[in-house]
Amino acid sequence: MNENIKLKLPFHNEYLKGKFMANVTFPQLIQRACGIDFHLIVVVATIDGVGLQRETRSFNTFTSSLIKLKEWLLSNEITHVAMESTGVYWKPVYKIHKGSIPAFDSQCPSH
Repeated sequence: MNENIKLKLPFHNEYLKGKFMANVTFPQLIQRACGIDFHLIVVVATIDGVGLQRETRSFNTFTSSLIKLKEWLLSNEITHVAMESTGVYWKPVYKIHKGSIPAFDSQCPSH
């Protein structure tokens, strides 16, 4: 993960003419993080951060697999987790990880 995230944002008129793009830099606030996406029979997690190589793994939704996910996150010293789910599939993962990862956030409409 880069120390700063750079985006190119258009300036309206100049952008339409294809002449000018501005670089905007955001400071990296979170050193080690994970994003999780939930499905009925699989949980997909990606970790990234300082000292880490971006890695994506898939886990079954059995309790034993979710515990392996938790152990993987803890072994990589992940401090923040953001998860997305439109259904209730996030609930078992949240219950297993709650309290072990400092910032475990849910972006779930049903939460």
